[in-house]
Amino acid sequence: MNAAAPVSARLHVTLGGDAGPVRSVLLHPAGGGITPYLQLGLHLSRRGPVAAIRADGLMPGELPQHDVKAMVEAYAPLLAAPGRPDLLIGWSLGGVLAWELAARLAADGPAPAVVLIDSATRADPAPGGRLSELKQQVLLSATSALGTVAADEVVATVDAHVEAVARHRVTVRHDGPALLLACGEEEVTERLGDWTGLGAQLRVERLPGGHFDVFSAQTLPVLLRHLDRFLDDTFEPGGRR
Repeated sequence: MNAAAPVSARLHVTLGGDAGPVRSVLLHPAGGGITPYLQLGLHLSRRGPVAAIRADGLMPGELPQHDVKAMVEAYAPLLAAPGRPDLLIGWSLGGVLAWELAARLAADGPAPAVVLIDSATRADPAPGGRLSELKQQVLLSATSALGTVAADEVVATVDAHVEAVARHRVTVRHDGPALLLACGEEEVTERLGDWTGLGAQLRVERLPGGHFDVFSAQTLPVLLRHLDRFLDDTFEPGGRR
């Protein structure tokens, strides 16, 4: 698709769910693709319309974003049509984008609920030599989901996103309903940062396995159970909370 095409036409993807009270939008993880979200999107479609936002840079002629704030600026207009979302959800970088976009939406309307899937408020304090290793892990995850060898565009987008995450720190508050699904047994603040200091209604639940296992056959059912409980508690039958 031509890079000059409207942003909404290139990046906004409808996943399904025509009827229902909860309008959901999934924000891409590092690497930019939305293939890992397909089962999650199908599950959410039982509650209402589901869309996803993929990253710029994945198609020939596109250029990846190198800054989280720039991604938020580009994606914010996509949430205005066809209707404001009730729920923003994302894994890793996607959770950061969901949080930042929810805070922006709350400035002039109801705050959407947010689900963060093992997302961090800040980068590893000393990413240094780990940056290259992290890029390889993200690239492996992206290509495994696609079932193909990584194109140059995917490699460039992974590099841009990992470097963007390494520079970014979440500082904005979101006081709407929020769920953090955290992998591992350590304290959330040790690895994922102080989300609890940035939101008044944040709930934290644990997932088995590691960061790149969240959509595996072992972990996904646990993720969906936590998600359903959160959505049942957050949204009243037949409409918004």
